[in-house]
Amino acid sequence: MDYNEANAAFEYGKGDHYVILIHGFPSIPYDVIPLGRHLAEQGFHVIGVKLPGFGGTKEELLHHADWHLWYAEIERNITEITAKQPKNIFISGISMGGTATLYTASQHPEIKALAPINGPVLIKEKSSIFVGLFAKFIKYFAMPFSGDFVLKPGGKHDPILQELYERRDNKGVLPAVATEVKWFRETDKNLIKITQPLLICQSSQDHTVWLKNPEYILSKVSSKVK
Repeated sequence: MDYNEANAAFEYGKGDHYVILIHGFPSIPYDVIPLGRHLAEQGFHVIGVKLPGFGGTKEELLHHADWHLWYAEIERNITEITAKQPKNIFISGISMGGTATLYTASQHPEIKALAPINGPVLIKEKSSIFVGLFAKFIKYFAMPFSGDFVLKPGGKHDPILQELYERRDNKGVLPAVATEVKWFRETDKNLIKITQPLLICQSSQDHTVWLKNPEYILSKVSSKVK
């Protein structure tokens, strides 16, 4: 697989039982391709969403640093699927894509079930309170190279992840982080609207997403099956 394929929206499988998959921040659809292929093998029609601004330069991400733009792309995919009169629509995503999964389900009761993976709502770092203020003055910040960032499960080097990292000039985009945090908070406000069956997946080895998130989310949603 080359980088262009890894960074593109995808569609696997066929039929009228759809699963929408959403990648994380600041990543690309490559995040969820293995899951998408697996679900297609189980008979689902899988749609992998490509959020605008992700996977390119730091300037591209800055230009698209608005969670409403990211969510609009999810909405566009739901509209296209709904026009095909599917039997069922399910949704899942990883990291920020997991948060997007929660928010989308809160806005679309017709979605049958959801399975966020390592999706944060709560943030452990108190500095997140000020990220919106800092983002008004700082566009980019250094992200020193980390070997762990470009490793596949099992410790093998992953050239796709390394290219993703290098295309942003090893920089983080603070306004994008700030709008991501806003989306977390907006999702928190809407958790009570979630009534669908819910499966939360959370890795104990995720050093970014606070492990208090799963129990907190379960305590806030209105789902009977969770």
